[in-house]
This record gives sequence, structure tokens and C-alpha cells, in this order.
Amino acid sequence: MLHVLTMKEDDNTKTPPTLMQSAATGELIKLLSPSLEFVTIKPGRRLFYHVDGIRMCYFIRSGLSRVCRDKDEIVMSSLPAPNIAGFANESTSAKNSALFIEAISECEVASICTEDARKLVSDYNAWELMVEHLTKVSNILFTHYVMMTASSAYEIIRYHLIDLMSQPLEIRNSVSAVTYILQRTRLSKNSVMKVLAQLKKGGYIKLENGLLKSVNKLPLKY
Repeated sequence: MLHVLTMKEDDNTKTPPTLMQSAATGELIKLLSPSLEFVTIKPGRRLFYHVDGIRMCYFIRSGLSRVCRDKDEIVMSSLPAPNIAGFANESTSAKNSALFIEAISECEVASICTEDARKLVSDYNAWELMVEHLTKVSNILFTHYVMMTASSAYEIIRYHLIDLMSQPLEIRNSVSAVTYILQRTRLSKNSVMKVLAQLKKGGYIKLENGLLKSVNKLPLKY
């Protein structure tokens, strides 16, 4: 049974910081673009943080992509463009690289080694913009860690429903709420479907053919 606690509306509808980008991200890519060579990659293409032992950095100018964990392909975060991935890549070998990027749609991407990316930022004196971008990324990863270690399955599902509503319409219209949650967690399909069915029945969410259309004051407890 779902129990709605007394709370401020903003506490229950606030969107968590789930997208790994900020205004600084777009400004930085625009600033560095004259020195970058962009190519178009197809949906499903994977970009690895190491290529032949070299640490890589990716500037994504358009399209939708996502960061996945290599060992089990759990989705860590969406990467709507513009975005940057790999700048803080400190792993010393491909064996220790835990993540990869996967294109969801056609993407414009410039690929350079991490060391060259850092030199480019230095040449353009763009460290302030890069720090703003990396701060946002760190906040997202911390939020993800907190939610993945939540005390209940419902808390994790609640977080990912709010997360899904924050995604671009192209993503929300292409993946069911159940699939979106299962791609990002280790929860069972039956438990996720049970919670979504009860939330839908209670009027807390609107689903059409499995697609999430709206979220309305999700309760904090289940």
C-alpha cells in the first residue's frame, strides 16, 4: 500500500540532477570546436575510454548517448548533447576502465586523447568552464551512488521515474518505464512492474503503452 506523507510540494516534485551537463558544457564545446574534428557515429556505436592503451576524451556536439558500466552494461547516466566524457579519465589501463559510452541516436563526436584535451583547455584558458562541467558530473555520480544504495527498492524506482521524466522527449518516447529502470538497476522485473502498476492505479504516474507520460507527486514511502 502506498502512503503519502505530509510534505511540501517542491520536496516531492523536484527533479534530481540527473543529466551530466551544465551551461558550461555547451560553452566549452562551442569554444573548442574550431580545434576539434567532429564525425557522425551511428546508434549502437560504443566509445571506449581506452583505445590501444591511450586514455580518450569525447566531445559530443549533437545526439543522444549514455554511459554504461562495462562489467554488466548497467546504464549509469544519459548523455544528452552537448556533452564531454573522459576528461577526468585517470585509469592507467584499459583493463581498469570501468565505463564506456554508447550512442542512442546519431551523434556528432570529436575524439582526442585525454592529454591533448587537457592541453587544448589550457591553450584556450578554459579551465573555469571545465571545472564547472566536472563539478556537475561529480554531483551526478554522487547522486547516483546515493540512490543505488537506497534502503528500499521503491526509493530506487521513485528516483528513476523522476530521472526518466527529466530526459529528452526522444528518450521518453523510445523506452518503456520498466525497461529504463531495469537498464539502470539490479531490481527484478516483477518488483518494478508491481510498483509501477500501483503508482499508475493511484494516479501518481501516467503510462501509455508502457511509456511514462507524467509524474504527479510521488509518495516518499511505499
